[in-house]
Formats: sequence, structure tokens, C-alpha cells
Amino acid sequence: MSNEKIIRIWGGLGNQLFQYAFGKFLEKNYNYHIKFNLNWFKQQKHRKFLLNELLVFKNELVYEDDTFIDKIQNYKTENLYTYLVKKKIFLPTKKLIGYWQDLNFAEEININDFKKGFLSNNILNKEKYYVLHFRGGDFFKSKDHSVLDVDYYRKCLEIFNDSKIYCLTDDEKNLNEILEKLDNDNLKILNLSELDAFRTIVNSEGGIASNSTFCWWAAFLSKKKNWIFPKKWLKNKKLINQNLFIEGTLIL
Repeated sequence: MSNEKIIRIWGGLGNQLFQYAFGKFLEKNYNYHIKFNLNWFKQQKHRKFLLNELLVFKNELVYEDDTFIDKIQNYKTENLYTYLVKKKIFLPTKKLIGYWQDLNFAEEININDFKKGFLSNNILNKEKYYVLHFRGGDFFKSKDHSVLDVDYYRKCLEIFNDSKIYCLTDDEKNLNEILEKLDNDNLKILNLSELDAFRTIVNSEGGIASNSTFCWWAAFLSKKKNWIFPKKWLKNKKLINQNLFIEGTLIL
């Protein structure tokens, strides 16, 4: 099929959602026939494909190796391809490899894309609460990602005053070290699965976001404006200002 595009799905849940949203954008604006390539997960021990657990999939899922030509065509071209599709210019390649972290693409996902009841399944019932998210783990070893420090969370907590805040993380050890320095009795860690943590953020009243796409997506889907996002997103790029700013939220 001449208008077929194959988008690689890779990374964690946040990245997977951006890649799926990019496919939806191409379908809507170009009428491309979109397939999603899951081949990256075949050799992963710590990451797994999660979109099928929360989304209703109508696109074909394939397992295809990326050829040398595919890699050359996609080497450092994500920004160019993003520019082209926003200008409604035809994409020259069949396979697309990137993260596609952009609010314009994210807006293509709506509640109808999710399995019935997934977003509304709040494990904390009808309680009103805020969340604090901390992203550690492999960010400590990353060349691109920053780990947010205690000063960021301290400044954010001054805004939330005495609100009840549940803390969520992939790195409880390092979060505990931050919480000890904050010395705030209103903070409580919840030990949840990845999907339950995602739902908990979606159903919150807002809170203190980390610099992770996992948290960004849950905050975006919550439709709440009571969110603080970090200005320091990547080490060498202010991505939150350029591509991901949600109108009405605060950046510190």
C-alpha cells in the first residue's frame, strides 16, 4: 500500500503514548495507513508494550527489523519530520523511528481511544488528593535526562501549602531521601503498579509533576490545571517550553 507508514513503538508508557498519538495524527491529516512496529520489545527485559492494556487498538501490530537504510533515513531526522507533518508536507520514508513528543500530536488521543472504564478506575475512590511524581532510576545514568532535586519539590510544596499529597515513583529509595529533607507530614508514598500509578495521577486534582512523559501524559489526560511542571526537562533542551506546555499550568 503506497500510503502505508510503520511507526516504531519503544520506550516506556509515556513514549509509547506519544508514538501512538503521532500515528493518529498522520491518519487524520494524511489518511495514511498506520501500522505499529513492536520489534524493539523482543530484546527488552525491563520495558514492555503496555498500550494494549489501556487502549482499544484498531491498527495492525507488526514485528519487523529495521534495516540499515531505515536507520540512516531516521538518523536525527525526527525534528525535520515533525516540521514536515505540521506543514502538511508528504513524508518521504515508510518507517518512522522517533519519540514524537509534541502537544500537537498528543491532542489526537481522546477518551474513546481508551478501554472502557480505564481512566475512571480510581483506586482511591472519590477522595480528593494531589500527587507528587518523582522519576529516578535510569535517569541517573542518562546522558540526556536530568533528575529533579529537592529544591524543585520544596518550591512546589510552598504553593500547595497543607494539601494532602500522594507520592508516586519508580525509585522509592531516592524519593525517600528527598522526602526526609522536605520533612512534610502531608506527603505519603503509594506503592502501586505502573498502570495503577498512571490512573492515580489521572484522577488527581493536580500536583507536582516530574520531568517524565509518563507523568506528563497522566497530567494531560486529567484535564486539570493545578499542575506544576519543571522547567528543567532534559539536560540540553527545554522541551517543556517548546513542545509540551499545557496552557494554564505552572512551570518552575
